[in-house]
Order: sequence, then structure tokens, then C-alpha cells
Amino acid sequence: MGVSDNTVGLALAVASSAFIGASFILKKIGLIRAGKGGVRAGGGGYTYLLEPLWWAGMMTMLLGEIANFIAYAFAPAVLVTPLGALSIIMSSLLAHFILKERLEKLGVLGCVSCIVGSVIVVIHAPQEHMPNSVEEIWNLAIQPGFLTYAAATLLIVAALVLFFEPRYGQTNIMIYLGICSSMGSLTVVSIKAIGVAIKLTLDGMNQVAYPHTWLFVIIAIICVVSQINYLNKALDTFDLAVVSPIYYVMFTTLTIVASGIMFKDWAGQSFSSIASEFCGLITILTGTIMLHTAKEKETGSSAALPWPLDRGSISWYISLGSDNLLKNVNEDYFTALQSSPAPIYKYPHESSQNYKGLLCETTGFHVSDSGIAGDFLYNALSPKVAPDVVFGPDDDGFQPLVDFDEAGSGEKSCLADWDCRDTEALFSLIKELRESYIEYQKKRAAEVDDARLKFEISTVLSKEGIEVCMVSSNGRPDEVKFAVPLLPPALDMDLAKLVPGCPWKLPQKIHLQAVFPISRSYSSVPPAPRLKLVSTPDLKSFFSVDDVKLPPWLDGMCMAEYLPNLEENLKMQVVEASASIGSRRRFIEALAPTFGRPLEADPIFCRRATVLSISGIFTFLVHFVIPLQFPKQQPVLTLQSSQHFNAQGIPIMSAPVNDYPWSPRWDPAEMVERIYDFLVDECQNFKRFCSDSLPQQK
Repeated sequence: MGVSDNTVGLALAVASSAFIGASFILKKIGLIRAGKGGVRAGGGGYTYLLEPLWWAGMMTMLLGEIANFIAYAFAPAVLVTPLGALSIIMSSLLAHFILKERLEKLGVLGCVSCIVGSVIVVIHAPQEHMPNSVEEIWNLAIQPGFLTYAAATLLIVAALVLFFEPRYGQTNIMIYLGICSSMGSLTVVSIKAIGVAIKLTLDGMNQVAYPHTWLFVIIAIICVVSQINYLNKALDTFDLAVVSPIYYVMFTTLTIVASGIMFKDWAGQSFSSIASEFCGLITILTGTIMLHTAKEKETGSSAALPWPLDRGSISWYISLGSDNLLKNVNEDYFTALQSSPAPIYKYPHESSQNYKGLLCETTGFHVSDSGIAGDFLYNALSPKVAPDVVFGPDDDGFQPLVDFDEAGSGEKSCLADWDCRDTEALFSLIKELRESYIEYQKKRAAEVDDARLKFEISTVLSKEGIEVCMVSSNGRPDEVKFAVPLLPPALDMDLAKLVPGCPWKLPQKIHLQAVFPISRSYSSVPPAPRLKLVSTPDLKSFFSVDDVKLPPWLDGMCMAEYLPNLEENLKMQVVEASASIGSRRRFIEALAPTFGRPLEADPIFCRRATVLSISGIFTFLVHFVIPLQFPKQQPVLTLQSSQHFNAQGIPIMSAPVNDYPWSPRWDPAEMVERIYDFLVDECQNFKRFCSDSLPQQK
């Protein structure tokens, strides 16, 4: 008994998945290398065409696609397409070991689900009716059902390419993958037609003379080229472990829909077999979602370091010239950490010159103001070995890394269990050193012989999250700097929940920075400390600590007495800031009846809006910048002509305007009406200004 067509198709589909899964890794490495020497693919560049590894990935993918191509000639799409899940397993495992994109337990469970679902689909796959000619396939393609599907697909792709990609392509993964998957569904039906034509030709029934064969070839080429282009953009812009499963889910779903409409794969099957196939497909899709979720959890766990002491924060400098070193550092951590007031920067550190000639690679680090400095030393001959940490001469007393042999299990540094494959290893070490340094500074401050300082420390250090730092400067007495957290749990408030749709991914915090002088003899009441509020940068779009009026520091007052007044004052200001968003939103909504619907508006913090205005044949934009103190402060208006441009081709704009009638007691409708009346006259002045500003013809 010969081997069935389904068995041949199954073997080819499995081989195809192995090749395609490996090709993702090779192409990803090639794109990374190409991006270092030119414009990234995600930015519209094509330097990857000069990268050998990218071509190796393309050749591997070509082998996989050829195997996949032949598989469609032997087996139905409902069998071949879901088996592409095996390529996800292959790419995820290789990404885990080669690209250091960690595959967590949930990801492993996702792989198992994909395998189980694939087995179910294989067992219940339908036996396909083999067409007798390409013309027969063409007759299936021009049926009303498939023509409707093809037209809808092309319209969606056109909308994604022309409208959505320029605006959201770099931030929304669904744009690129939507184009790939939609074109891919048309690719599969075309490839299947070509595969059947080749098979029939080899069996003695020549299909080359049919024009339909070449039409399917042209369609397949166009679709494949589009897929490759947008898949490259997706791979270069987003993480492989995210691209691969989402692409598979969308591609598989659309392909099965297209094949089912065109070839009627389930005709003649029992209900139980069809239900089993769908269960297998759902199991596979669930597995890919698990893989995606596992990667999201890993990325979401990249939290920033604990909050710093303003400029007394840790700034870590990572050497740019050490590829072996940087392989231990995930780029996502730098992105997250740069968003906090304790940013991490990549910076060529000169301290490596101190070890010139030694067989080591060096990463320098420095804590500004606080003074801690040193180096991470890596053994160049044994890159898997944990680094040594060498501190500067100013921190001889700082010894955070205890002897592993003498330390208990609870005292050992993370260097004791160093894993060079762990992308979080260096980050964990940085965090551990910083926490140790905070405790070291607290102990130093507690040893200072200053009665006032001892009292402050005894009453304030019990507060959760407080930081202390000793500050020394030439020509000035030593000082102690306190950083006291003023947001949760102090205020029992979650700022993100106060703003609907808030985009903040990291906790937003406010600290009070208080600087006390030490080593002084006081003959009278000690002076008040220098006080300053500091906040995370993202918080400024909602609430500016610079606008907060600090309560006065009374004679003889201590921090424990001062903080409750400040926290109550701050809480009221935060509540007012939240209410101000509602006021700004109502103002923007009031623009529509008079100016028409805003062209653009800030939907979350309601700080900006733009409307289109027309005066006769003169059209111009009005940009509203709405202050945080709205309605106490009025919006700032800027007019921009849509018809006049300067010598550089930039639209002519007016100077900011805020000298129009205004009262915070007016309701939003009256505010907008007064602005409109003001602009009726102002637009004529702006029109003359635009005409006078035009470049003079020589």
C-alpha cells in the first residue's frame, strides 16, 4: 500500500516548519547587524540586503517555503497551515538560546499546546479532492464567495498601507502583520494552484499552456514580495518572540478561511471531525497566545530602579565597545530606566584605561554627587564567569559583596549564582549594589555627631522608602540629603487610576528632597533645611511639582512635624489636577459647535487641541495649548496658515497669543465664543502677516 498524499504533505509541512523557524533567527541577527551600519529596515532602509546572515536566513526560509509549497500540492490547507505552529516552537526555542529572548514556563506550556493541537489536526484532517486542472481551480476562485473575500482583503491591505502604516506602523505590531497575513492568505491559494499544476504536469497532464497557471504565478509573486517586505519591517521593529506567534495566528486563521471558502475543504466530512479540527486549531492558537503572553510578562517585569536622590542618583555607564559585555544586558531595561530620574545611559567609560593590557573587559559606573565609582571587570578569556566589582578610593568603607564561603544563604550577592545567559543578571547586580549603597549611607549618617541630625534620623528613617545620602563639597560643610516619598502609601493614592486611559507603564512618584547641614555648632534655633519637590518626568504632563507652594518651615520644626502638612497640601493639589483634566476636556468638547470637530486633541491629559478655521478663502489652523492651571490660566493660541509657506517650505505660524478676553468663571461655551470673536479680527491680522512673510521673488 502506497503512502497517502496526506502523509507526504504532513512530512513536508513538518520539515518546512523547522526550516522557517530557524530562518527567523538568522534574519533577525542579520537585521540587527545591518541596523548598526545603516538605516534600519523598520525605518525604511535596505542595508540588510548586504548582510550575509540575512541572506542565509532567506535561503533557509526559501527551503522551508519550497517544502511548504509542495505540501500544499499533496494535502489540504486545513492540514498544512496549522502545522506552521511548529515553526513558532523552533523559533522560540532558538531565540531563547541564541538571541537571549527568554522562554518562561508559560512559553513552554504554549509550545506543548501547539504540539497537542497539531496532532489533533493531523488525525482529523480531511482527504482532499484533487482538481483535474488549473482551470478547475480558477473556476473555484471566481465564485462569488471567494471574490468577495479577495476584494475585502485587498481593500483592507490598501487602507493599512496608505493610511495606518505611516502613522502607527512603528508602534502597533498589528499594522505590519495585518498586511503580511492578509496577503499571505491569497498567497496560499495561489501557491496551491501552482503546486497542483506542477503535480499534474509531472503526471502527464500539461498545465503550462493554461493562462490561468501564469496568472496564479503572478499573483503569488506579488503577494510573496509584499509579505517579505512587511515581515522584515515587523521583525526589525518588534521582538521576534512577539512577531512570530501573532503572525502565525493571523496567517493561519485567514488562510483557513480563504481555503475553506475557495476549496470547500470540509465538504463531505462528519460534524465530529470538523469539530475536532476546530478544537485542534483553537488549541494551537491558544498555545501561540501563551507564547505571546509569556513574552509580555517578561517585558513588563522590567521595572525601573528604586527612586533616586535627585542628582544624587546612580547613573550607570555601559561601555559601547564591548559586545561580549552587552550581551548580558537587555535593551528593554535601558528603555525603562531612561524614563525615570535615575536614567541609565550607554556611555564609553574612560576607567577602562586603568586596566589597559589586562585580559579583561570593563564597564565603568559612577554615582553622581554621592561619589561612588568603580568598574565591573569581565574576564575576556572566560566571559561566562561572574564579573569582579572594583570601587573607587572614596568608597573604601563600602564592601557590599561578602565572601561567598563565609556568608549565609540570605547574605550572598547575586554574583554567587551568576548566569551569563540571563539578560537580567547585570540589572539585578546594579539594583543590589544600589540598595546596599543606600543602607551604607544610612549607617554613615547615623554615625554623625550632630544632635539635630540624630533626632531627624530617629524620627524619619522609620518611614518606608526613605533614602539618605552624605554630601561633601569643597568650601562648604558636609550635608545630609534626605529623599522622602510622598506618594503611595503616604497619600494612599494611585496616580494612574486618577487619569482614565493613562499611558504610564511605571509607577509615578513624588519625593521631598531635604538637605540638612552638619558639623555645625548652633547658638540659636537651627535654620530650615533646603527643601525641594522632585517627581518622575512623565508626571509633569498631569501635575507639576514646581507649581506646588511648600508650607513654611517654622522655627524648631522637625521633618516628622512638617511632612503631614506637606502631604495634605500635596494631596489637595493632586485632586485639583485630576479635576482640571475634566475642565480641560469640557473646554475641548465645547470647541466642536463653534469651530467644528478638532482635527487633533490630547485624549488623556487634554493639554492640546487643533481646529481648522476658514475666513473667506483663507484657511488656517488654530493650535490650543491648555495649561495645567486651567481655567485659572487661559489657553495659549497659535495660528498656522495652510496656504503660506516660508523659504524652507514650513507653514507660517503666528507668535503665541493669550491677550484675548478671559475669565475662569465663564462656562466652556462662553470661553470658546469669546475666543471665536477674538479670532474673527485676529485672523485678518494674521493673513496680512502671512502675506508680508512670503519669500520675495527675485
